[in-house]
Amino acid sequence: MSENKSLTVDLKIPLKVESLIGVSALTFSHWLPLGKDKGIKHSESGMDLNFWFEIEATWWASKPTEDEIKNHRNVLAHYILCEVNVTHINSKLAVYMLDNQSNDFSEEEKNL
Repeated sequence: MSENKSLTVDLKIPLKVESLIGVSALTFSHWLPLGKDKGIKHSESGMDLNFWFEIEATWWASKPTEDEIKNHRNVLAHYILCEVNVTHINSKLAVYMLDNQSNDFSEEEKNL
């Protein structure tokens, strides 16, 4: 019997939002989950997600600090960070993924 493994992937997701002012950002009113420890967490079917922002996501013309951002009414964020942890990955699949990290796949592998 194969042992199950887990896989963790960190993502930086740009936010593209069509708005009246033409800014690709989400607007948060008085609240923004800054830092991984304050992230929005969700778990379902062997997958754990954590979404959060770093202060640099709010930097446009100015570069407010975390203390300053608390005084802002509408905070714009142009990207979000996400950690995805997938559990119960078959160990054979995990080994295959590690062994085949390049794009040099055989024709048979490309058709899988």
